[in-house]
Amino acid sequence: MSKKIILVLYSQKFPENMLRRSEDMFSFFSSKCIKLCRGFISDFSEKDKLFQKALFFENKKWAWKENIIPDEIYDRSLFIRSKSEMDRRKIIEKNFIFYNSLKINELMSNKWLTYKNFIEYSPKSVLIENKNDLDKFKKLSSEKIILKPLFGSGGRNIKVYKKSDFRPIKFPFIVQEFLVTRKGIQGIVKGQHDLRIILANNKIIHSFVRVPLKDKFIANLSQGAKIKLILEKNLPKEVIKIAKKISKKINRVDIKGKKRLYSVDFLVSDSQRPYLLEFNSRPGIILEKEEMKVRASYYNNLINFFKK
Repeated sequence: MSKKIILVLYSQKFPENMLRRSEDMFSFFSSKCIKLCRGFISDFSEKDKLFQKALFFENKKWAWKENIIPDEIYDRSLFIRSKSEMDRRKIIEKNFIFYNSLKINELMSNKWLTYKNFIEYSPKSVLIENKNDLDKFKKLSSEKIILKPLFGSGGRNIKVYKKSDFRPIKFPFIVQEFLVTRKGIQGIVKGQHDLRIILANNKIIHSFVRVPLKDKFIANLSQGAKIKLILEKNLPKEVIKIAKKISKKINRVDIKGKKRLYSVDFLVSDSQRPYLLEFNSRPGIILEKEEMKVRASYYNNLINFFKK
C-alpha cells in the first residue's frame, strides 16, 4: 500500500530541537501508512506545481528529497508574510487539499476578527488602531487589562497593566478585560490558567491546561508555563458545549474547507464560566514530554484525521 504524503508547510527555518522532538511522531505515522514531511513556501514551483524539496525522516535520519507532490498540506506558516510568499501560498492552497484554509487562518489569526465573530464567548475587548483610539480602553470594566498585538502567538508582546498604568504597545492592538481566575477550574487546576482543546474537524482529539509561572499571567510554554493533561471525559461540560458551538460556526464560515485542524484556548472565570481567549489555526502537533502518556491515542486520532 502506498503511503499518503502529508507536507507540513513552513515559512521560516525550524529549530534543530524541533526535528529531534518530532522523530518519534514521524516514525509512528510512517508505520501507519502516513508519510510526514516538512517543506517551505519558497520551495514550491508554481510552474511544475510541486515542492522542489522536502525533508523526510527515514531509516532513523533526516533527508531532503526532491520534486515532492504531497497528497495534502497542513499549513504551519506564519499568517503574515511578505506579499510574494502570501501570493505563492494562495497558489499552493488552490492546487492541494490545504488546511486550514486561508479564510479560516485569517479568522483565527486576527484577534479582532476572532472577537467580532465570537463575541458571545469572549471577554469584552476594544480595538486600538491609532492614538485617537487610546481612550477606548476606559470602556472596559476590569481593574486590570490585557494588551495584545492584532497578530502573533506564543504570548509575545502581550502586556498586563492596571488601568492607571496603561501604556500602549505597537499599533494596531486590542485591549481585553482581565478575567479573575483565582479559583481555577473545579477539580482540574487551581489559580491562573488557560485550557487548550485541539479539534480535528469537529472532534476533540487532545486537551490540556497550561499553568503560568508564579506571579505571571501569560500561560505559554515558551514563557515557562507547565502542562497538565486533561482527558475529554474530565473537561467541564460547558467548555465542551461551547467548543461544539464554535466548531459549527467555523463550519458555516468556510463551507468549502474539507479539513480543519486547530486549537481553542479557554479561560474559566471564578464563576466557572468559560471564555474564549483565542484560536491557533496552526497548532504544533509534536507532544511535550508531559503529554507522552497519551501518545498512542493522540497519534491515532491524528492519523485517522489525515487518512480521511
